Amino acid sequence: MTPRRHDLARPTAAARAPLAWALNALLLLPVALATTYLERTPEEMALAAAQVFVGTVATVTVTDEGGTPWTEVTFTDLEWVANELADDEDDGDAAPSSVTLRFLGGALPSGERLTVSGLPRYVEGQRVLLFAYDAPGAASPVVGVRQGSWTLEVAGARSEDGDYLTVPAEGRLQRGATGASVEEVVAAVRALREAGSLPEGPPPAPAEPDAGPDAAGEPDGTPEEAPAAEASDVDPEGPEAADAAGATPPEPAGADGPEAPAVEPEAPGAAAPPDLPPLVVRYAVDESGGPLLLSTAVNRAAAAWEAAASGAVELAPAEPDEAGSAPVHEVGYGPAELFGPDALSLTLSRSGSAGTEVLVSPSAGSLLEPVLVHELGVLIGLPETDAGVMSHAVVAGAVAPTEADVAALDALRTFRPEDLNRDGVVDFYDLDVLARSFGASGVNLAADLNGDGQVDAADLALLEAAYRFLPPSEQPPTPR
Repeated sequence: MTPRRHDLARPTAAARAPLAWALNALLLLPVALATTYLERTPEEMALAAAQVFVGTVATVTVTDEGGTPWTEVTFTDLEWVANELADDEDDGDAAPSSVTLRFLGGALPSGERLTVSGLPRYVEGQRVLLFAYDAPGAASPVVGVRQGSWTLEVAGARSEDGDYLTVPAEGRLQRGATGASVEEVVAAVRALREAGSLPEGPPPAPAEPDAGPDAAGEPDGTPEEAPAAEASDVDPEGPEAADAAGATPPEPAGADGPEAPAVEPEAPGAAAPPDLPPLVVRYAVDESGGPLLLSTAVNRAAAAWEAAASGAVELAPAEPDEAGSAPVHEVGYGPAELFGPDALSLTLSRSGSAGTEVLVSPSAGSLLEPVLVHELGVLIGLPETDAGVMSHAVVAGAVAPTEADVAALDALRTFRPEDLNRDGVVDFYDLDVLARSFGASGVNLAADLNGDGQVDAADLALLEAAYRFLPPSEQPPTPR
């Protein structure tokens, strides 16, 4: 990947070195999930799965099923932990030597691409521990949509979200900051399935890793090197773009740090004027296929956002003849089998379409409104969070956007899209963010500047057009 030479200024040799480093450091940031689902504990997933195995990704291929791409992932070199789909007469020697799972989405040779946000992604050679349903037709057969997929590393079994499987007591299984050995995890899964039910009481808290305080009582300033990035996502474009583990961009200086220098309004990357128009989101609703009048629920979710962020956002149904630059997003019910036992909504991006498609489970029930508040937040462009309405693990009653959500919305209006670290200038640090995301696919990715569901050369060109060549500082500038 080589950036075009900037038309306005030529960087010095000293400036070119960090630029080259950033462009080659393709350690992908986690993709925005958008898709929502029920949260499952590792113990719940171990008991719910029809198949549990350790295996290696052998092939990742995309097939065309009536014009819809599906990605088929074949796992070999299997160690079976449980297989409810095996014939009762099969013995251990007759256990299947490979398993193929299907995931909605992918890129066809014709150029048709369907990206389903939040599904697990894999690359050839990746070693995984997998909990899978017997769920033909589901967008993801993985238990918990993506929660039951664990990449095996030296440090243990790592989830798509970066935590690990740990075993704080015999027969118990939970998430933690550090991982247990694969042998311990497999033994715990087998013990759970032999018991056939969840153990009584919560599992004991895993031991905290030793921080290694120094003589002054401060934590050891030499953190353990992060594990090398291992692929953890099925890439609709091919196996080369994997989800990242490990390195993250440097943390910006805190609020008490030196104030960022003022940026003239006319400078590239400058913050927008304070008197800003609202962000406009237009949607169309398909009422068919569900038990409830979906447009009523969508309009109620839109009203929740407008009430929380008065004047900052305008969400409304698109008029049939409406023209303008704002894309029209589509919201509708999807077929029940597409969601499996755990998915509540699926967020799709199709090639050639500027709008996002949101499919809602007809079985969402009382969670329908929290799901729609979350999905409208995604359509606005907000980042996902660990809790509240922007968490992908939806909980009942989460229907009111918080002050933090409104602040994130204001940041979207205040800073130009290329200013990825929101510090008021488009420079090396924004290029670093884009480089770390390069190759990622999904919905509502911050570095997807042209909104096509991919972080690629087209986004690099947009960032380059707004770029200012400034000497890198010791620390990133303080975001505003």
